[in-house]
Amino acid sequence: MSLIIREAEQWNRNTSEQDILRKKQEKDADMVNKQAQRKQEKLLHDEANWFESLTEKGYLRSHMRNAVEKKQELQIANIVLLKVRRAALKQLLDLEYKQYESELNKMGKAVYIERL
Repeated sequence: MSLIIREAEQWNRNTSEQDILRKKQEKDADMVNKQAQRKQEKLLHDEANWFESLTEKGYLRSHMRNAVEKKQELQIANIVLLKVRRAALKQLLDLEYKQYESELNKMGKAVYIERL
């Protein structure tokens, strides 16, 4: 009977050792899975940060490009406005000169133009 008890104790020890080994393997597998999951989450987080920074840089570049275009458009608009104002002023001066010349002609006088 002591032989049976010894064998039962041995079997219990083997079974408990197997249980401990199995639990350790399960725990190791869980840790590996958790590490893989953390690594995947970190990669996803890094990719999201990269995309977000890329988007922000894109908006910044777009804003800068728009600012440069706006500045160039304003410069061109100022040049065009200056040319239009000069043309209008020239037209006004020509009209006033003709009126002045016409008034002098009515009085019997003339405008002296020196030709070189």
